[in-house]
Amino acid sequence: MYDKDNPLFISPALLQDSSLDYICENLAILCKTVSYKSLDPFDSGLKLKFKDEQTFIPCEISEKLLLKLSEKRKLDDIVMTLFSSDVTRLKHITLKDASRLSINGLKTLHGHKILELEALGLRKSTVTDLISCLGEWSLQNLKMLNVSNSTFMDTNKFCILVALSKLRNLQTLNVSRTEFSKNSLELVVDDLPNLESLNISCTHVTDISALKKCKDKLKSLSMSGIKVPIEERELVIDIVTELSGLLHLDISDEEDWDPCDALPVGSRFARIQVGLLLRRHTCLPSLQSLDISGTEDINIKDLILFLSCHKIRFLGLVMNEICRDPMFTDSSQPIYFGDKVISGFGNEAQILEMLRRYVDRPTYMTKALYFLFKMTSNTGDNKVDSTVPRVDLIQVDLAAMEGYPQHQQLQKNVLLTIYSYRILQEVEFDRYRCTRLVLDCLCSWYDQHMIRMSVTICSILAAKFSTHETSELGSKENYMRKLLSIVQERTHNSMVDITLKFTLSALWNLTDDSPKPCQVFLNENGMKLYLDVLISFRGELAVETKVLGLFNNIAEVKHLRFYLMDNILIMTLSELLQSSDIEVSYFAAGIVAHLISDNDLIWSKLEITQATMSSYLWRVVNSWRIPNDEMVAYRSFRPFLPLLQLNQEKSVQLWAVWAIHHVTSKNPRRYCKMLASQFVNKVLLDLVRSPSTDIQIANISEQILQTIVENGYLSQHETITGRQVFASC
Repeated sequence: MYDKDNPLFISPALLQDSSLDYICENLAILCKTVSYKSLDPFDSGLKLKFKDEQTFIPCEISEKLLLKLSEKRKLDDIVMTLFSSDVTRLKHITLKDASRLSINGLKTLHGHKILELEALGLRKSTVTDLISCLGEWSLQNLKMLNVSNSTFMDTNKFCILVALSKLRNLQTLNVSRTEFSKNSLELVVDDLPNLESLNISCTHVTDISALKKCKDKLKSLSMSGIKVPIEERELVIDIVTELSGLLHLDISDEEDWDPCDALPVGSRFARIQVGLLLRRHTCLPSLQSLDISGTEDINIKDLILFLSCHKIRFLGLVMNEICRDPMFTDSSQPIYFGDKVISGFGNEAQILEMLRRYVDRPTYMTKALYFLFKMTSNTGDNKVDSTVPRVDLIQVDLAAMEGYPQHQQLQKNVLLTIYSYRILQEVEFDRYRCTRLVLDCLCSWYDQHMIRMSVTICSILAAKFSTHETSELGSKENYMRKLLSIVQERTHNSMVDITLKFTLSALWNLTDDSPKPCQVFLNENGMKLYLDVLISFRGELAVETKVLGLFNNIAEVKHLRFYLMDNILIMTLSELLQSSDIEVSYFAAGIVAHLISDNDLIWSKLEITQATMSSYLWRVVNSWRIPNDEMVAYRSFRPFLPLLQLNQEKSVQLWAVWAIHHVTSKNPRRYCKMLASQFVNKVLLDLVRSPSTDIQIANISEQILQTIVENGYLSQHETITGRQVFASC
């Protein structure tokens, strides 16, 4: 069972994605570690293989699996060996997080014929190591290499770039945020004759004179954040304007990039002067994409003339007030350029483009999320229609959240954006991924506003994805520990607030129909803490029902029930059974029913007997009146099957049929199908067919069966066949 305030909504992922996720999370089950002889003293001598020796994964699936493992930060040297060329094929490789890969893991690439290679964030190995691990075919045919945020420095702090010269057919090179320098640029320009696209953003390049050698073939140049000598700023623009074949130019600036260690002592460096370029209205005649974000020296008249002389498709104007100008936001203006793709914060479209385009710039992402929140909360000048579900907003938010886990303000801005009941309840998106990222955020920051938003989001979304996904998240000790610490803090301070309620709800939903999270909860002393909560907040309906709901989840797991055979808990349950609030009484009764049903449990050490509790249970359930609203929601009725057996205690049977009747009468369309698919209707038929069944239990069972018949999941003939006793409805 799970929190009724967060109704279940199944949003199935694509089968292929689900299968790949399963492989990523279950490598220990699907694979085996084998040893091999290695002459390298730094090589572990271990590799990973699929247990099924016949396994072969085609190219597209191999590439997607590798990408997912990288995104989930599970990729290390041993996991990388799983992609040997005899069982996988790789042509287009994307390693979004290569920080845990050394040369031993990268050797796996040698057997593949690679056309495109992205290895971001290399730290345990260098770019030179990466290239040395490529096979001869790959060296001769590689078209694209992206090593952004990686290092060329070896252990002796020498920057080695000669290996790049081997890639003679390389067309696209991204060395942004590396130690790439003027000398490196000269080497690349001389040795890579087919180079068409170059990204040297946030590198140590301070002189771009070498680019004149490829002025006729370079089509894309990105040098965001580059600083040049003040006295050479006009010379830099001269060089840029000679690149007559450019289709894309990025000369934006980044606030969080300061290449101090690259600049000679005593030299004076400054940003590239964008205004000088714009004044040359007719230069770069083929230009289609221009990013001048973060720059201040923009004269609006020069910009208008420049745009009028070019067929610009994209214009970057982030961190510049010009993006708000009516010529970019108001189509009724005589001069209007808003039909182009523009990044900025002048309207929703500009902000979304920021989020899509600048995933590697935390400052830009943080600002974009801030302005997006203002729009979605209707506090800005331009408002987003909050009545229309927006999956695209959520997707870009999650990408930002995943890309920058250590940027608190960015994380907070994402939470603010998705902290909407309508978004969480109605918009279709990857709820599992969202919940995982939010839990990571919760564990990283101690900020009460972020904590409140995080637990609220988790409590709502945890009821909306599969049991397998619930189990995966709930069984992570750091998540469980953090959630319990929030409960402990509130309990210590005797504080019942929305944060406590949603945290209890999140824990309830994460343990629903999931034995592993229940075990982790118990291992983390959750049992003792929850007893303290029941004692500290007696009479608090919202607190008691959520605590008892989680105890119900534990009680449904046979091998964990003995944890609940605690004298204080049992005595507390005997009192809560008598609660005037039917929800509290119902959940307490559910726990008691499961405990009474299990004859392997020992009651002799408790102050109350099994028979006494059974009599309490019978009397209490008989006193209930059917409530107007549905009190609880169930993912499965399988835990009910042992409670409905013919030889079971009648008090246990009574609670079980009452519970089933309650939910089927409130939501027959959902639950009748579930009862039939899990064969609970067969067990109910056994009850009504047996002369030994108590007449009251038979009556309720008969009502459930008739509801199933009315909804088309059972025939009237089946309800009559084999009957010796006919209960009265």
